[in-house]
Amino acid sequence: MPAPPDPADPAVRAARERLRSLSPAQRSALVRLAAARSGAGPAAEVETLRPGDGPPLVLVHPVGGELFCYSALVAALGGTFPVLGLDAGALLRGPSRPTVQDVARSYATRLDGTGAATVAGWSFGAVLAFEIARLVTPDRTVVAIDSLPAGAGSSVGLRSTDVELRVGFAEELARSAPLADDVVRLAWDADDAAFVAAAAAALDTSGLGPDESDLAARLTIHRNAAAALERHRSSPGGPAVRVVWALDTATELLEPWRRVSGGEVDGCGIVADHWSLLRAPAVHDVARVLQEVHQQNTKGSPA
Repeated sequence: MPAPPDPADPAVRAARERLRSLSPAQRSALVRLAAARSGAGPAAEVETLRPGDGPPLVLVHPVGGELFCYSALVAALGGTFPVLGLDAGALLRGPSRPTVQDVARSYATRLDGTGAATVAGWSFGAVLAFEIARLVTPDRTVVAIDSLPAGAGSSVGLRSTDVELRVGFAEELARSAPLADDVVRLAWDADDAAFVAAAAAALDTSGLGPDESDLAARLTIHRNAAAALERHRSSPGGPAVRVVWALDTATELLEPWRRVSGGEVDGCGIVADHWSLLRAPAVHDVARVLQEVHQQNTKGSPA
C-alpha cells in the first residue's frame, strides 16, 4: 500500500495549495459534493447551481461526471437567471456502456419542465450539451467550452482500453487532489479494486475527499463516458454553436463544429489552457460569452 501523501511532494503541495485557494463558492460546492457522497444530501434530477428568475442556463458535466468544475464559472456569471446542472445520471453509473445519444436522451428527460433556454458544457460536457440541445433547444445556440465534436479529435486525451481509461482517470484525479506519482503509476499495474483502495488511502483533502466506494463510482462514470465519446460520431444538422477555446492548448475550433452544426458557428479563443479556462482570470471571459448567448437565446421569452 502506498504511503500517505508526503507534504514535501510538489504534486501534494500544489494540490493542497489549490484547496486552500478555493473561493467561498467553490468551498460551498465542495461541501455539498461531500454531503452528496456521504448520503447526507438528497439526490436531484437537476441540481440548482444558482437560483434565479426566468429561463435557466444548464451546464452539463464533463467526463468525470461532477459539476464542481463549474463553481468559479457560476460565481462569475452576472444577471439574475437561474443556473442548473446535470451531473452523471444512472446510465453512466451503471455496468453497461451507453452511447452519447442514450445519455443525451435521458438528460433531455431530466430537463422536462425546467424551461431550459441555453445548454452549455466544457470538454465532454460540450459534446453532451450539443446532443441534448438537438432534443431540447434545437433553435437556440449551444455553448461549447474547449471541446471538439466527437469524431473530429478530442481535447481531453481519452483512451480506449480499460487500463488506459483507468490511467486517464488517475491523471485527471491528480490534477485536483494530493495524489502522489506512485499512486498514479499504480493505475497501470493494479486492478480496479487495488488502485481505488490505494487512491482512497492516499487522498487527504481535509475530510472532504472521496472514499473507496465513491472513487469506484467515479471510475465507472469516467470509463463509461470516455468509451461513449470514443464511439460517438456527431451527425450533421445540429443547433448553432458558440465555441470558446483555450489558446494555450488548442487551435481554432470553429471549422470542426461547422461540419456538424446546422446553424451559425462562431466563437473566440481565451488565453488559458484547457483546465485554467474555468479559473480566474480566464473564467470571467467565459462567463461573459455565456451571458451574451443566454441573453440572445432568451430574447422575447417571458420572465
